[in-house]
Amino acid sequence: MKSLKVILPLCVVAPIHAANIAWSSGSDFISANGHTNISTVGTHVLAYNFGGATATVDTGTEMITFVENQTAFSNNSFSVAGNSNVTSTSAAWTGIIHRNDFRNANNHVITLSGLTVGDAYQVELFAYDNRTAAIGSRIQVYTGGTGVSGAFTNQDGISVIGEFIADGATQDISIFQDPGGGPAVNALSLRNVPIPEPSTTVLGLFASIFLIRRRR
Repeated sequence: MKSLKVILPLCVVAPIHAANIAWSSGSDFISANGHTNISTVGTHVLAYNFGGATATVDTGTEMITFVENQTAFSNNSFSVAGNSNVTSTSAAWTGIIHRNDFRNANNHVITLSGLTVGDAYQVELFAYDNRTAAIGSRIQVYTGGTGVSGAFTNQDGISVIGEFIADGATQDISIFQDPGGGPAVNALSLRNVPIPEPSTTVLGLFASIFLIRRRR
């Protein structure tokens, strides 16, 4: 399924500690081989399993350990019974997408810590909850600084990817869900990625400015 291109600017609360995050749609993660679509760009920093015990997933190119995290959300994790019809060929990934953690509020903030100022990072979030048609149609939007993602329903089964350059040791990610229910996420992966190089257009512009100044 494709993510919905809906923006809810009046409903989003900007996080406090946040560089601007550039958001995009990731890949399907609920098909039989969905675990092979987990991003392995750059180098692994951390990965969290919000709904259950620590589990190591073989993506086919890298072994990623999703560490149990029961502190990022204020509610106890629960088994998403309706997700039992989704099965991965990876038993470890099946366990992760069958459970998530949540907060009973429209808006929730996850804080990433231990970042290096000036480094570029990619965060990938996985959220799936299809217990009922009503729950599956709920929309989640992600923000970081002034960056706002498109809107993703709980049943899309498509990851959300954000890229940013750290301007502090921590980075807040705000998650908004509508209508009601509260934000829920299964897992998160954070990776160190190369800092984007200036495009040839930008480099050409700087060169032109330099030549103009020399002629003066």
